[in-house]
This record gives sequence, C-alpha cells and structure tokens, in this order.
Amino acid sequence: MLSKLQRTIIALQNNEITSIDLAGEKIDYDGINAIASALMRNTSLKKLVLGGVVFGCGIDEKAVSVLADALNQNKTLIELDLRSNKIGNDGAQVLADTLRNHCSLVRLDLRSNPIGNDGVNALSKLVQNTQNQLQIALDGACVSS
Repeated sequence: MLSKLQRTIIALQNNEITSIDLAGEKIDYDGINAIASALMRNTSLKKLVLGGVVFGCGIDEKAVSVLADALNQNKTLIELDLRSNKIGNDGAQVLADTLRNHCSLVRLDLRSNPIGNDGVNALSKLVQNTQNQLQIALDGACVSS
C-alpha cells in the first residue's frame, strides 16, 4: 500500500492535481527531493501546503534550498505554505533570491519559522523590488508588493 506522500508524488508527476496538502506530515530529505523533482516538471499544481498551524513537515534550510530550485522551474504554483517548519535566515534568503525571478507565486506563508531580522529584511526587499503581486505572511506581519 502506498503512503500519502507516495500517492501525492505520483499525482504530482502525472499532473493530476491542482492542490496538495501535506500539513503535519513528517517528510524526510528523500521525500522533499521527490516532491521537488516532480514539481520541476509539473504544470497543474497551484497550491502546495508543507506546513501547518501547529506542526510543519520538518522543512529545514537544506530542504528549502531544494524546494527553491524546483520553484525556478515551476511556473504554475501560486501559493506555497511553509508554516511551522525550521526555516531560518538562510532559508528566507534563498527563497528571496529565488522569488526575484519567479513570476507565478503570489502567496508565501512563512509564519512560525525561526526567521530573524536578516531573513525578514531579505523578504521585505524582495516584495518592495518585485513587479509581481506577492504577499508573504510572517509572524506579526504581512509584507506584500
């Protein structure tokens, strides 16, 4: 029997779904790699939830870099939820660098991550300098272009 993650990756690879919600699922590095690989070629996904109100999916700095690489290839994703993970300043900077050139994403939720001032500044500069309509939710603030 296939796990929820395995079924989701197959559907993502086959362009069968527009929304994925893996909130609270613990995803290891191999799982993140599989999601990212499928996301690079996917043309149907609009919303990806890899976070949750209380528990995220264990996304850390290394995993967010893999996801950022996938975002460089994907042009259909418009909403990415990474709440309650382990993304810090370095991960926020990687996302800011990636999203400078990503034109489809309009909502990014990073609440309940250990992002400090440097990461918030990088994301704030991103939305100030982007031509796209981008809204980023952070703890205590929402920055948007």
